Amino acid sequence: MTQDVTPIGTLIDQLQEKRNEKRVLDKQVKDLADEIVDLRIRIRETMDVLGLETASGKTLSVSTKDTNIGQIEDIDSFYDFIRENDALYFLERRVSQAAFQEFVEHHEGELPPGLTVFVKQDLNLRKK
Repeated sequence: MTQDVTPIGTLIDQLQEKRNEKRVLDKQVKDLADEIVDLRIRIRETMDVLGLETASGKTLSVSTKDTNIGQIEDIDSFYDFIRENDALYFLERRVSQAAFQEFVEHHEGELPPGLTVFVKQDLNLRKK
């Protein structure tokens, strides 16, 4: 295995340059995404006004689509329903990281049953 002989300071400076390049590109992507959202809204509004379910341009056809999305209005009632009907399938299978961290902190590192720990390694970065 070949050892990298690039000085650590040089590597850190290269990381910062790449982060700056990414920020510029991220801004461009965000601006494009905003334009796409705006166009989709304008197209849908126009189709609704014209009473169209499908429409076409030179290179793209679109059709309207409506999807019902569940939204919690009363969390206590919803949890009661889940408990009473053994309806855990309504919940997603992921752990709230804030609740997990708080539990481990207050229980001297003990884990709730059924959970393990995955250590995500990363670097903290700070501008000078």
